[in-house]
Amino acid sequence: MTEEIGLIGSFNQLFTLSFFNVFLLIVCLVSYLLIRYTITFFTIYFKFKHLPGYVSFFPPLIDSMIHRKIYVHHLYDCALNSFKNNPSAKVVKIQLGTFSQIHISNDENLIREILVKKYKTVSKGNLFEPVGIFGPNIFSADSNDPIWRKHRTLANPIFSSSSHLKNVFRVTLEECKKMIKFWKSIYGSESDGTIRKVNISNELKSITLDVINRVAFDYDVGIFDKDAAHRDGIHDWINNLLNGLIYNFVLPKYLLSKSELLSAIFIVLFAGFETSSTSLTFMLRMLAKDQKLQEEILKEINQEIDNIDDITFEIITNKLPLLTSFIKEVLRTKTPIGTGGRIVLKKNGEVIGGVHYPKDTHIGVSYYSQHYFAKNGLDEFNPYRFLTTKSDSSSNELEKSDNNEFENDGKGPMGELSINLATDKLLPFSIGPRDCIGKRMALLEMKLILVFLLKNYKLKVPKGLETQQDSIKETYVVTRTIFEPYLVDFETRL
Repeated sequence: MTEEIGLIGSFNQLFTLSFFNVFLLIVCLVSYLLIRYTITFFTIYFKFKHLPGYVSFFPPLIDSMIHRKIYVHHLYDCALNSFKNNPSAKVVKIQLGTFSQIHISNDENLIREILVKKYKTVSKGNLFEPVGIFGPNIFSADSNDPIWRKHRTLANPIFSSSSHLKNVFRVTLEECKKMIKFWKSIYGSESDGTIRKVNISNELKSITLDVINRVAFDYDVGIFDKDAAHRDGIHDWINNLLNGLIYNFVLPKYLLSKSELLSAIFIVLFAGFETSSTSLTFMLRMLAKDQKLQEEILKEINQEIDNIDDITFEIITNKLPLLTSFIKEVLRTKTPIGTGGRIVLKKNGEVIGGVHYPKDTHIGVSYYSQHYFAKNGLDEFNPYRFLTTKSDSSSNELEKSDNNEFENDGKGPMGELSINLATDKLLPFSIGPRDCIGKRMALLEMKLILVFLLKNYKLKVPKGLETQQDSIKETYVVTRTIFEPYLVDFETRL
């Protein structure tokens, strides 16, 4: 009995000793990691001490939670607030724990140096590998990767040629007519054709998805051919659709491997319908809230177009300056993507604006900040802001230099429907060889859909929902987004 008690006592002592050792080991490990984290933090801090900006000891996710924001939105706000607090600054730093990024804004020469002149030495590296779900693509691949050049060379004619853009015009107009019939079938319509409480956040995804599939993949998804369940099924089916490769991609299939084709389809679908539909949602929401502006734009439209059948490609691309200015102002105040992330890849670092930045320095062109300060816009929404924009010889030359090596100089088939950093101070599609390949298609599609809807309907916020709709918060996840739907009444114009 005494021996048993002794064994139990020894066991308890051993257990207590082991538990203490484990606890001590955990304390030592945490202390080591904290010391290492602190050393790294201060190493980065002193490296960029000379730059103004935002510094937090906490890592990105924790610092974002402290400020009650999604990380991406928090990063954009940190950059913007840094520029606000340092009005003369063109370069600021954001340091969240051991993560640091240099942000550029308010300096066209610096922006061009990064995005145009040094796009290979200050490039994407592996920053966007998560976006390459099916492998490197036109967005995620580094500028030095042959895959990127291959994709860009093959895809550029499809998204830039006059014949393609006129096809975008034709297809978008066809889909607009089908969309209205679909809305009437699922929302119902009054005797005069008025449609109430349309979920534009959801419905605009359908038309942009249909258009991108028809013009880029030569395949009609037929979202508007059946009922709401069919539409919702297609929305949910996108991921499976990508895996299935059931579309005939317009790019010559024999020039791309199966994985390259998958990756190309994925990024074209994402970029081709998500960002355009979201920007359109914000545009319709703002028009529904401002009846005076809506009528001014309609007056401009009516001066050029008597009825829907009179809409032409030339009118959309060369006329309606107030509507074009409105579109630009929405893209300014509702920036689709807030930062163009890059990393210094050159072995010995790179000189930008006369300052040397070592290899692996993260550099972001802050579109979010650039747009805030563009043309002294700040927080004010002014749809007339870009009516005064005039092209001159110097800005035209800068526009040509911003056009990348894969494109023709000048505005080409888009006439006046273009965005120029030199005169507009905007970067919704970036510039240079890594700009958005579908920028022309997006502008054309958005403007045509707005003309079609305004010509047929008066847009209004549903009665009784004004307060609820005003309370909807906008944020950034990847692109600018909302988590609740915007609803709009479409009252038939008599």
